Amino acid sequence: MDVSLSAWFIILLAALAANLPFLNERFLAFLPLSSETKPIWMRLIELALLYLLVGIVAAVLAWDPNAKVLELVSHAWAGFGAAFGPLIILALTWRRMTGSGAVAGLVVGAATVVGWILLGWNESFMGGPGIYEIIPGFAAAWAAIYFVSLAAKDRVEFRALPEAA
Repeated sequence: MDVSLSAWFIILLAALAANLPFLNERFLAFLPLSSETKPIWMRLIELALLYLLVGIVAAVLAWDPNAKVLELVSHAWAGFGAAFGPLIILALTWRRMTGSGAVAGLVVGAATVVGWILLGWNESFMGGPGIYEIIPGFAAAWAAIYFVSLAAKDRVEFRALPEAA
């Protein structure tokens, strides 16, 4: 399987995982449930089937003798680092960061990494050696968080919970 195809497959699985609250209301993500909560036996069946699916996907990716699993893992960590690194650092150190800035940083960081890989700039950049994709992704995510947070109209997005009486 081609590395870029594998990367897109993992991105698709991540998008599905992001919709877990929606999927939690369905059996195997397709069949709607009549009750609001899933019984534990149904959750265990889904868990076993999902573990089996992940194992099959991993076996298919590793079956090819020319597969570059380390390269795929490197790309995945670059995506996580570029998307979440600036977000965590700025969330802990900059009081003016907003929720819309955080979302912009996540999207821009991940998109920059995917674009950098698809353009091949991690292999060769401007006639020289490639640049590891986390560097431009991290910088782009940081800039997106900074500028979107400054441009946000409502800086008080998160309000304190009312005190219990």
